[in-house]
Amino acid sequence: NLAFSALYDPKTKNLFKTEGFYLWGQAEGETNVDKGGIAFRYERKLTERAYFFAELPYLRDRFKGITYLISPAVGVGAKAVKTPKVELDLSAGAGGAFEKDEGFPETSSGAVSAGEALTWKISQSATFTQKLTGLWKTDDWSDAFYHFEMAISAGLTKRSELKVAALADYKNKPVTPDMEKTDTALIAALVMKF
Repeated sequence: NLAFSALYDPKTKNLFKTEGFYLWGQAEGETNVDKGGIAFRYERKLTERAYFFAELPYLRDRFKGITYLISPAVGVGAKAVKTPKVELDLSAGAGGAFEKDEGFPETSSGAVSAGEALTWKISQSATFTQKLTGLWKTDDWSDAFYHFEMAISAGLTKRSELKVAALADYKNKPVTPDMEKTDTALIAALVMKF
């Protein structure tokens, strides 16, 4: 797995984030995971705890038959909890979903999204994170995509840490009925901070 995240915070009301990942795996000599994604997000602070956002995520998942899923959205979010050790972020948005599945024509629909992210600084060198997002298409509410991740990281040096994460993706309406709805992964990674 390969992942990155970048944050630009000019210490004004504006914040720019981008993150991406690529996950590939094999079992018994055969590839069984091949997916990647990237997301761009802009946030503008409205109050100390509330913000407006605009985002553009992209996802590709070979084994789910997703050639691409692009879901731009705008919305609002709030820091429901904000202490030196714990932060809980809630957000909801509306936009579109543009999806191309292997062997099928492209579809487009309105979409709504919701997300929750928790960060808990357990100690000076250890952090627990958890994130849940959902995307629902407005032309078929049962056509939904959920992503869940949970991770713990421990600092090794000032600029590096060891991270162990569990990921789960759930697509309620897979491309074909014989496809699994849920994919899971357990990842151990060395994280470098620049």
